[in-house]
Amino acid sequence: MNNNMYKLEDISSISTSEILDMYSNHINPALMNIFKLLGFKDLDVSHANGMYIYLNSGRKILDMTSGLGVLALGHNHPVVIEAEKFCHNNEVIDMQKLGPNRLQSVLAHNLSQLLPGDLNITTLSVSGAEANEAAIKLVTKSQKDKRKKFMIRMEGAYHGKTHGALSLTDSEGFGDGFLVGIPKENIVTIPHGDLIAFKKTISDHTFPDKKNDIIAIFIEPMGGQDLQTLPEGFLTEVCELSKDNKIYTVFDEIKVGLGRSGNGNLFYFEKEKAIPDVVTISKALGGGKRAIGAMVTSNELFKRAYGTRDSCALHSSTFSGIGESCAVAIETLNYISDKNFLKGVDEKAIFFKNELVSLQKKYPKYIKSIKGEGLFLGIEFDFGWISKVASLSKSKKISKIANGVGIAAIVRRLFKEHNVLCHFSGSNPCVLHLMPPLIISESEIKVFLKAINSILDEGFESTLISFISGNFKDLRH
Repeated sequence: MNNNMYKLEDISSISTSEILDMYSNHINPALMNIFKLLGFKDLDVSHANGMYIYLNSGRKILDMTSGLGVLALGHNHPVVIEAEKFCHNNEVIDMQKLGPNRLQSVLAHNLSQLLPGDLNITTLSVSGAEANEAAIKLVTKSQKDKRKKFMIRMEGAYHGKTHGALSLTDSEGFGDGFLVGIPKENIVTIPHGDLIAFKKTISDHTFPDKKNDIIAIFIEPMGGQDLQTLPEGFLTEVCELSKDNKIYTVFDEIKVGLGRSGNGNLFYFEKEKAIPDVVTISKALGGGKRAIGAMVTSNELFKRAYGTRDSCALHSSTFSGIGESCAVAIETLNYISDKNFLKGVDEKAIFFKNELVSLQKKYPKYIKSIKGEGLFLGIEFDFGWISKVASLSKSKKISKIANGVGIAAIVRRLFKEHNVLCHFSGSNPCVLHLMPPLIISESEIKVFLKAINSILDEGFESTLISFISGNFKDLRH
């Protein structure tokens, strides 16, 4: 064995500076520079439990990010730990490629019980992007018409970073410089939530024989990057129009599903009577411990694509449906889908949003709007002269950097001075994302509110000046 290699038991004894060097040298040096700007080089984790991350320095950090939506039940939830123990104690098979798998079958059954209509066939995956890849392949394969095919996405959409999913992603320049899986000429982009534009697209792509060449429309019921919400009734009307025109509807619930959107529902689209042809799920499904995703569709649509002996194995994934991942997902689903749990999420979401609206009224100079729904909320800031620089700039890059400085100053101060971890998206760096685990309490919400109120009460100007002066060297790079 190489003497320079470490064992698992060695990890806790490695110094923080060595870990920083390893990350910079062997993972992502540019991202390491961003972490330094945000103060996250000090995020040297000892352990994590529930709402909190504990650092080797002794600090206790309130996690308002939930791992960007993965930790719906917080860190190391007892239900998830018990599911893993069950697997270990019973020597549950993890990798079964031949024969029907019990855990996969039960998880798929449970999903069919929780979803409306004919959504009853599940294809498991390892990630959300992979679930969307499965959806792309399904709707494409089911189309027998030989005409050129088109798919519709909405402006600002995010559906993943793999080559196929990236074709449908329209945020933050994630697709720039790549040969994406679906050619650009096969993608139609419509303004976010614009029903008239959707109708016009259908009309523009309909032939004299009344057939059209659109395969599907992909929709995030709530935008995962910029927290965009859709007009009331939009999802229902899209489903009706799509059904009339034989266009498939795919709802991407990867980030906002599984209780995140509040209203006492497990999925965001349940706010309306809309039932899509396909739903994609991931993130929270793994209980914060497992990489798992799912594409759920109808038996009819699945058979259209993969209903023969020759076609039934055309889509698969090596690590999809690992036994322990399915076990964790089964217990996570049972926990989150409980009506009392969902009711509690909704109550906390209403309390949180009301408090943020009150904060906006108190600081109208600094807060432009409160975005989002459920326990996925955002504070859209006005950074004063920084925001003016951004708005006056003709360069998108300079505008993004200017607003990025403003939000970075807020995130860094929340972490360094108030022990609160928050995040933001590069697609709109004016917005502070608030995406806590669904288990957050009102008292923990108040901890965040007290912290942000303290920063706003002092004024942005000092926060920005302190951040810029303290990070001038790093900002130049």
